[in-house]
Amino acid sequence: MAFIKKYITDTGENRFRVFWRSPDGQQKSKSFDRYTKARDYQTKLEHDLREGSYVEPSKKTVRELLAEWFEIHKHKRGLEYRTIQSYEYNIKHINGVIGGKLVQRLTPGDIELMYKTLSGLSGKYKQGLHSTLNLAFKYAIKTRLLSNNPCAAVDRPKKIKYQASFVHPDDVQKYLDLFSDAWIYPAVVISMFCGLRRGEISGLQWDDVNFKKGVITVRHSVVDIKGQRVLKKPKNNKTRTVNMPQGLVRCLKEYRKKQLEYQLLLGDENYRKSNFVLTEDNGTVPAVSYISRFFNRRIKSSDLPRVRFHDLRHTAASLMILEGTDLKTVSEILGHSSITITADTYAHIIDEAKKKAADNLEKYFL
Repeated sequence: MAFIKKYITDTGENRFRVFWRSPDGQQKSKSFDRYTKARDYQTKLEHDLREGSYVEPSKKTVRELLAEWFEIHKHKRGLEYRTIQSYEYNIKHINGVIGGKLVQRLTPGDIELMYKTLSGLSGKYKQGLHSTLNLAFKYAIKTRLLSNNPCAAVDRPKKIKYQASFVHPDDVQKYLDLFSDAWIYPAVVISMFCGLRRGEISGLQWDDVNFKKGVITVRHSVVDIKGQRVLKKPKNNKTRTVNMPQGLVRCLKEYRKKQLEYQLLLGDENYRKSNFVLTEDNGTVPAVSYISRFFNRRIKSSDLPRVRFHDLRHTAASLMILEGTDLKTVSEILGHSSITITADTYAHIIDEAKKKAADNLEKYFL
């Protein structure tokens, strides 16, 4: 099936060339400087040809493979813009370390060294790199560029267990007071007491708020794509209904009244009329990213502990758990895909709630 032929170069150097025919009948050859290398290659080559795992020798680099795979993969139906962005981010970091290496010469050790080199990235992001590489190598196997996946011999990077931050119950009123005079106030209250995500609040319209029943229906979420607001379904494609505390009902009624007052004051020419709940004083619907920027600026100017806007959602979950709400209900309110996510995210709060429950039984020992 394959044979080795010795030859002498013009410089008098001994070389050894392996000859074989590929499955499509083409004559192929590869040269080596030592007979043992040529023999080892011959042995592997004959095994691959016999077992049907033969791949054509290629000088394609990891960078070229990723570009080829991504060009096909990004057009898959249902792939969201943020997912595409994460792939681009992953590919950029992979190429920065091993992009120039030949795909067929890449070893599991090269991949492990890449993870060590990118020590500044979190375990979560390294898992993203691993998933991207794994998909690209599966494509390489499918297109007969590789016979096996180098990622299969590499342990998936571990991520540090996330512990959510939240506003302490004693400080809740302080944060509410800090934002009470700002257009963002309804977003702060909705997130802190109903647990809606930033994009969900941004996509909330007045038709979604039922004052009579005291409920909010989460039908949409907004993402910023290249400077444009895009309305889409909520995360996990699940519409959900969230009950509002009466304080939030009063807050939103007052806010709606203010919107109408600003509309009359500024007039149709200066007020940007829309049906969205969250708007700036002149009716402008803020970009999703601006909500966080405004929130962070005001927090930074105060003496309150630093939290992110997303931590208000964690605060809602924490308050519910500490008040004895069962985990399944909390999970449904937050719109988690499973109760396991809720349990993992708020494990430390659940432990605190268990301690509180035990302490409440102390009165029976008196």
